[in-house]
Amino acid sequence: MEFLLNKLKFTSRFKRVELVVNSDNRRAVDFFRNQGFEIEAVLKKHTERNGEYFDDFLMVMFFQ
Repeated sequence: MEFLLNKLKFTSRFKRVELVVNSDNRRAVDFFRNQGFEIEAVLKKHTERNGEYFDDFLMVMFFQ
């Protein structure tokens, strides 16, 4: 992950990277926060599992 993010940051014109994480997946949320991502938005009832809908987080990392 670190290699890919550094490659994007230093060798491309990307200003940001986005990803979507299930809000109840605390391990993934914590992992991406530790990588430098922050929660930008909550996607209400975005994911359906077994007939039940769950919120997701839109997470983003900004490059200088």
